[in-house]
Amino acid sequence: MNPIQSQPALPMAPLQCAPGPAEPNLEIEIFDPEPTRVEVYTSYGTDEQVIIRGRVLEGHEPAAASPNDSRFTNLLRNLDFLESDEVKRENVEIRFAGQTIQTKTDRDGVFEIALGGFVGLKPGYHDVEVKLVGSDSFLTSSAHGKVVVQPRQDCSFGVISDIDDTIQYSHAANKLKAAQTLLLGNERTLKPVPGMAALYQALDLASDGVKDGDISYLSGSPINFAGRIENYLENQGFPKGALQLKNMGFRKGENNPIQQSEYKLQHLREMFDTYPNKSFLLFGDSGEADPEVYAQIVKEYPDRILGVFINNVTHESATSARFQGMSLIKSGLDAAKILHQQGVLPSEGLEQVRCALASARD
Repeated sequence: MNPIQSQPALPMAPLQCAPGPAEPNLEIEIFDPEPTRVEVYTSYGTDEQVIIRGRVLEGHEPAAASPNDSRFTNLLRNLDFLESDEVKRENVEIRFAGQTIQTKTDRDGVFEIALGGFVGLKPGYHDVEVKLVGSDSFLTSSAHGKVVVQPRQDCSFGVISDIDDTIQYSHAANKLKAAQTLLLGNERTLKPVPGMAALYQALDLASDGVKDGDISYLSGSPINFAGRIENYLENQGFPKGALQLKNMGFRKGENNPIQQSEYKLQHLREMFDTYPNKSFLLFGDSGEADPEVYAQIVKEYPDRILGVFINNVTHESATSARFQGMSLIKSGLDAAKILHQQGVLPSEGLEQVRCALASARD
C-alpha cells in the first residue's frame, strides 16, 4: 500500500457574515417643559382678613418694555399678554404674616383666597409669597407681592380710581384709537393725565399722615395686562395700591366683558363694606359709564363720599345731568385746588401737585 500523501493546507477565505438588521436609532427626544411663572396682584384687606389673589401662567416673563420699541414689537408683546396659557388646577402655597396655606388655581389659572386669624397686623404694605407646588418637579416657580392692610374700623379717607382716561390717556371713547393705544403701545409710551400721580401721592399722605396704600385702582381692563399696568404706575410715580382688574369670560366666576357697570359697582360695594367707617374720593372719566356708576354709589353711601372727580375727556358741558354733584377736571391740579378749598388737601400737597405739573411742562 502506498502511504497516504499529506496535502498542503489551502488558505481559507475570510468568513463573510450576512448583514444583520439595522441598529435602532437610539436618539432620545428630551422633553423640554414650558417654564411657568406666578403673578401676585396687589390686593387689600383689614387687620381681621385679607384677600390674596394672582395667577399662574406658562411661558417666560415678557421682555421689559422700552419707549423706543417699535409698534410691531409692542404688538407682539401685547398679543403675548392676551394669548396667555394658564396653569390650571395646580397647587399653590401661600405664605403671609406667618401663615402657610395651600389652594388650587382654577380653570383660568387664577387663585384667590381669604386669610384671617391675625394678631396685631399693622396698617400698610405686607409681603406675600406664592409658590407653585406642582406634581412635576419643574413646576417650582414662586413670586412675591403686596397686600395693603387697613384697620376695619379705620376712619380716614381712601381714594378709588379708574385707570383708562383717568390717570392715563387710553382714548376709550374712540374704539379704533383705543385699540391702537392698547396694542401698539406699552407702559413706557402711555401718556399720563397731568398731575394725577403727584395728587395721589399727596392724598395718600393726607389721609392718615402715612403713605400706606390708601389709593386703590379699579379698572375694566383685562387681568392679562396686570404687569403692564403695575409697571406704568411705578414708572409714573403713582403710589402702590390694590389693583382690581377683570378676569374676562362668560362662565361662572368670570367677569362678563360687556357688563362694565355691574362689575365696577360690585367691587366698589365690596370696598365700602370692607371698611365701614371709611370715606372715599372717587376718580373716573366721562368716556364711559363712570359718572353713572359713581352716581349710584353716592345714592347707596351718601354720607361716605368726600367727592367725585371726572376727567372730562369728552368735553361735555358741566351742566349735563350725568355730572350732577361731581367736579369736572382736566388735570390733577384742578382736583387739588378743589380739595384744598374743602380742607381735604393741605397747602403743601397743593404745592406738590403744582410743582409736578410745572416740571412736566419743562
